[in-house]
Amino acid sequence: MRRSGSPIPAWVLARLWALGAIALLLGSAAPLGFAAATEEAGGQDSDGWRFEVTPYLWGAAMDGDVTLRGINAPVDVPFKDTLARLDIAFMNRVEAHRGRLGFFLDTTYMAISDKVRTRLVRLDVEMKFAIIEAGASYRVLEMRQ
Repeated sequence: MRRSGSPIPAWVLARLWALGAIALLLGSAAPLGFAAATEEAGGQDSDGWRFEVTPYLWGAAMDGDVTLRGINAPVDVPFKDTLARLDIAFMNRVEAHRGRLGFFLDTTYMAISDKVRTRLVRLDVEMKFAIIEAGASYRVLEMRQ
């Protein structure tokens, strides 16, 4: 599994690649969340601002092969290993609506790390991942029942 002349074993390269892929997978997985909306008493929408805060979680696993500079290695990272390398994660969506106008802010932050030790290589790897999305909306058509 090692290319001649390369001091880094293929399993080390695969582990480092998997760490980076975990960050990408966590960023693209489907979120599971819950919302807490503020409304006036009686369940009626007011003419003022209405806010929703939605914290959510993502989970991911990975299975496949990786090739780096001609070195091939299998990659199998179950969710429990992803969770073990997770240092911190924060995922939240905030929405504000008033009448037909709305705004949102979606933030995701994650830090993962790992240590790899062999006779030839000693690596401490840390990856930080952040996404901030913001936008505005306007309801063109409202249909009430």
